[in-house]
Amino acid sequence: MHPSLSTAHLLNRTARQAGACLGLVAGLYASAWAGPHEHGVVHMTVAIEGTIVQLALRAPQESLLGYERAPREGTEKQQADKLIEQMRVAESVIEWNAQAQCKATSASVNAPGLQGKAQAGGHVDIEAQYRFECGQVAQLRSAKVSLFELSRRISRVQVQVAGPQGQSQSTLRRNRREFQIGK
Repeated sequence: MHPSLSTAHLLNRTARQAGACLGLVAGLYASAWAGPHEHGVVHMTVAIEGTIVQLALRAPQESLLGYERAPREGTEKQQADKLIEQMRVAESVIEWNAQAQCKATSASVNAPGLQGKAQAGGHVDIEAQYRFECGQVAQLRSAKVSLFELSRRISRVQVQVAGPQGQSQSTLRRNRREFQIGK
């Protein structure tokens, strides 16, 4: 440790940085969630802070499964369970460029409609959050969205990115699944 930096100073600086990151992520989540519920459209936000990449997505349940209600027994139940299992694997949603050495450290999926908990207006969304740690975050240049493989009903993915290189937006389609990070 540098002799002029006290432990208290370092802890205070770390807490401020963590708070700024949480504020950025919360703001991005709120902006993605504020968009309309539009079948076929997935909203994705990416926040990069230090070596951590946070990703959140929201998709109409209809766009992933074809209905906005609890699944019926049998085939629908099996398809819904399979979808949730796949979405819990971060690599089935997104692939970062290999040079960045990003590894998923957590994933969570919230699917209230699959548990019979309808939302206001009859619209049901599936939300997921992922956290990655990147060994070479300075090399993070692009990502390929693999989410299209989970459902043919997804027509586009709206991506918002915020990080040290600024903010950007991309609209991805089946024939253009990759977005750039930074310049």
